[in-house]
Amino acid sequence: MNGVNNNDTGADAEGLEVVGLEVVGLQAEGLEAGRLEELNREALGERQDEICATTFPKTAIIVPYFGKFPSYFGLWLRSCAINPEIDWLLVTDISSEYEFPANVRVVSWDFASVVHRIQEVLGKDVVVPVPHKLCDYKVFYGLIFNELLVDYRYWGYCDVDVIFGKLASFITGDVLQSHDKLFGLGHFCLMPNTERVLGVIRGAADIEAVRANVLQNPRTTLFDEWYGTVNINTLFEDQGLRIYEDPGVIADLYSSSPNFNRSFWDKTKQGGRVELENNLLVWNEISGLTRFWVNGELVQREPVMYVHLKERIMPISEDLLGDNSDSVMEFHSIPSFGIFPSGFQRWDANRVPRLQDFRDYSEGFWKYAKRRGKRKWRNGLYLLKMRLGIQP
Repeated sequence: MNGVNNNDTGADAEGLEVVGLEVVGLQAEGLEAGRLEELNREALGERQDEICATTFPKTAIIVPYFGKFPSYFGLWLRSCAINPEIDWLLVTDISSEYEFPANVRVVSWDFASVVHRIQEVLGKDVVVPVPHKLCDYKVFYGLIFNELLVDYRYWGYCDVDVIFGKLASFITGDVLQSHDKLFGLGHFCLMPNTERVLGVIRGAADIEAVRANVLQNPRTTLFDEWYGTVNINTLFEDQGLRIYEDPGVIADLYSSSPNFNRSFWDKTKQGGRVELENNLLVWNEISGLTRFWVNGELVQREPVMYVHLKERIMPISEDLLGDNSDSVMEFHSIPSFGIFPSGFQRWDANRVPRLQDFRDYSEGFWKYAKRRGKRKWRNGLYLLKMRLGIQP
């Protein structure tokens, strides 16, 4: 998601199917003070030990972004900062008062320059009428921005409507070495910077169906995901490349709900399923991101790799803003915060959400109805302009 919604690529899941995971249960009405951080570390356990025993390969994530940063962009930067083994290359022309962490590098390009570069690499006949269309070009970033990736063994892309946990706790050496693409959705993906992978991507641009239906199509087609019959994932599999999927480690939130329900895309059914459980998430700089949900009288918890917020507005509470009421914030001193349907909240890293918190921090029906109404109006207007041949 961004000011022009050019990063919101996830297709909402339709229908409901209960999904459950075996995890540790915590008493819903209390937990010994100081235990949450300890439990989080225990939950990461062997994953942390494994990644610490090896050196994470040099990796860059490319993020072209044009429009207006979301109000919680400072928290996105904060979540990048706790993953120093990865560099983020933010391609943008947005002037910002943010102080970027050492592993987030700003590459100063405007949108016209990016479009010019895309057409240099992929041909003058490809179209990028608006920033949102960049979603379909994410998989080509390894070719488009190759000069930025010379020193990196892995490259990828992500959205800015996410908050990261400890990525290296989930992306182990074995996972990297035995796969050619990590994750099949557009909000986060990694690939090895090899000629084999880049060759398949280069070849995809020459496929007639890809060129006509995706690259010459002014509408966004979700080519970077599993959606439809023409997408990069099926092309990878057709060429014998291995795709790693572990949807359980991601909190990909269903936007058509006032609660935080996780959604999952089923590539075989070309449809989705949604968990019934309502989630609350807590981020802290030591253990990363933890999701909580209620099962009976127990609050369940497990670490997750990141949360994808999609088009949620996500207000920031005054106690988290502090004196930065202009929303251009620096969060270097904030050790933890809550990510709830009501917005971002200051939160003690050692506090486990209670049953009442799941009610107190809900979005509320009227706020939800207003958000969804704006979304439908915006999408309807976009489609109307496209049908009339008007550039959105």
